[in-house]
Amino acid sequence: MECTVIIPSRDRPESIRQSVASALAALAMAERSGTVLVVDDGDEFPVWQALAGCSFSALRVEINPGPKGPSAARNYGAAQAQSELLFFLDDDDLMEPDYIQRILAQLQSGACKTVWGFSRARDSRAYHGLPEHPSRLGPDVPLRQRLAGLGTGFWIERGVFRRLGGLDEELRINEDTDFCLTLAGADLMPWYEPQSGVKLEAARSAQGATDRPSTTTSTRAAERAAAWQSILEKHAILLANHPVECGIFSARVAKYRARAGDVKGALAIAVRQSGAARWRALAQVVAGAATRKR
Repeated sequence: MECTVIIPSRDRPESIRQSVASALAALAMAERSGTVLVVDDGDEFPVWQALAGCSFSALRVEINPGPKGPSAARNYGAAQAQSELLFFLDDDDLMEPDYIQRILAQLQSGACKTVWGFSRARDSRAYHGLPEHPSRLGPDVPLRQRLAGLGTGFWIERGVFRRLGGLDEELRINEDTDFCLTLAGADLMPWYEPQSGVKLEAARSAQGATDRPSTTTSTRAAERAAAWQSILEKHAILLANHPVECGIFSARVAKYRARAGDVKGALAIAVRQSGAARWRALAQVVAGAATRKR
């Protein structure tokens, strides 16, 4: 089974070299034909310059010709890919050397019967409580634990990704949560790999002054609030059956609205919640107001 590792990159000339090297090593260990496809979404530092000297037949660099942003860059990469399977990797993360090999082995043995999946990330606590062995996460697993970041070893069949329309290009952050909710709405359950598939932000040890900071942390609070509100509205029917997750997302809207200076609007969101969700949202309003930066 051939696969493509898609790495969108914008203005990270230092860390992209390590990310690409890790993906090439993972492909080599899997002993399968495949491609590491880097989509240059940058403004200042061309990827081809950063990767000068990396002459590997499995490496391909494409310049994103359309709308900018991580979602659009990933969608463009997926459109260019010819393989059955897509893996996504961020340009400041490192792929574990045996990760692709592990996933392909599970697919080919028939143990994995899903069309997408993700892994635990090294040093991440995000998936505590999930099985300690490779497993399909069914409807009995809380929805919030089936929401994966695109940086957590996320893989998917190319045909499924395209059929579902890819990532929402209007979202510059939280596009991974949005897409996982789309997958959940289509009743497509993920495969979970409890061993680390990636090392989050591990390539940042190589970062110099020219490397762009994290997209999430550098995004304005008002835009972060708008992204969560968009997700709530877009997936309202699905989230109506998942009140805990709906409350969590509403609390995030409240937090970022408070951080952006709209404390009145944030409180209005909080008081509309009930029970534990209200207290969670109120706590987030306090936290957002206390950390107001913009």
